[in-house]
Amino acid sequence: AQYRSNPIPTFTWKQSGKELYLVDVNDAALALSLGSVAAWVGRPLRELIPDLPETIAQIEGCNTSHSVFHEERQYRSITDARTADLIVVHSYVPPDIVLTHIEDVTERKLAEGKVRDSREQLRALAARLESVREEERTQLSREIHDELGQLMTGLKMDLSWLRKRVREMGGRVADG
Repeated sequence: AQYRSNPIPTFTWKQSGKELYLVDVNDAALALSLGSVAAWVGRPLRELIPDLPETIAQIEGCNTSHSVFHEERQYRSITDARTADLIVVHSYVPPDIVLTHIEDVTERKLAEGKVRDSREQLRALAARLESVREEERTQLSREIHDELGQLMTGLKMDLSWLRKRVREMGGRVADG
């Protein structure tokens, strides 16, 4: 029951003689293949995927070395020409079985890409915001500088005029 209802597509290979045969698939594997792998049960590995020699070597290697093989790769479906990002794990189960688990991570990869893009846009916006703030500070500094310069010039002119008027009236004014 657990095998059938496991949400991760699982293929069971069993050695018979020198060949590995597909002996079972779970419901998730049927769904992933749109039901087509049901017809594969009972057939040898090399006959089922002759155009995937790397996968054949991984499954057979897992069986002969009694080990686990794990990879992440892009895969084009044989049944419906879809392309998917997959995590594939082949696990040896004594005495003569290899389980292949396939997890489709295409949506996760797309979401990760969108998150990366969003973060990059956010960084660009933050940089632009800082640039605009700096431009505003620079502009404000120039305006304050110009305004103070005009006021100082006006004060100097007024002081000069006052000195002149006081001197004309006979007063003394310190130069400074």
